[in-house]
Amino acid sequence: MRQEAAMNDFAGVLISFVFVFLIIGTAEFLRGKFHLGVEFTRKFIHIGVGHWVLLAVILINSREWALIPPAAFVLINFLSSRKNLFQAMEGAAAKGLGTVYYSLSLLILVFFFWGEEGTPFLLAGIMVMAWGDGLAAIAGKRWGQKRIPGLSQVKTWVGSAVMLLSSMLVILLILNHFFSLNMLHLVGISFIIGLAATVLEVIFRSGWDNIAVPLGTAWLLSWLVGG
Repeated sequence: MRQEAAMNDFAGVLISFVFVFLIIGTAEFLRGKFHLGVEFTRKFIHIGVGHWVLLAVILINSREWALIPPAAFVLINFLSSRKNLFQAMEGAAAKGLGTVYYSLSLLILVFFFWGEEGTPFLLAGIMVMAWGDGLAAIAGKRWGQKRIPGLSQVKTWVGSAVMLLSSMLVILLILNHFFSLNMLHLVGISFIIGLAATVLEVIFRSGWDNIAVPLGTAWLLSWLVGG
């Protein structure tokens, strides 16, 4: 039985690598075929790779096996940032170690929140980072005119509004699926988490938001509803 479980976990890890490289390969294809900018393909990868967590919770049982893909991509993404291995997620638009921090945050979240009780917090942290941060960057780049003064001179009001709304929607869907809460609580908690994620996304720059947003989201949500 233990050997069969290990084989299933091994298969889940292999599928994980195939999935992530398929996302990266698709972005490379789109970049070359349609001459898309690196900023767009980076966010395509940013959003797409976040959905790895959905595969992981379905296909992998052991925390130890689930840690393998994000740990591997900490190294892979570091090498890519130095050697420009994947142009669709590097290039001039990629500054700092944002892709490395992305994988590191996945690694930390899996370590602390793996298991049935932690699944909603794991999903919340990763999906808010994927969709909220990803869509905020796209919207801010395309439509953002006015930048937020103060701590951040690169984030826009449009991008932050999209971050807030998309993060709220992600949390609302997760809460509705995993918890029996009335609508007032669902909306209230979703707003608190969305606002916190937005503030973290504004404050942290140079890729550090890829750590601050998911970890802050997961731990705040676990504190609010995890007892």
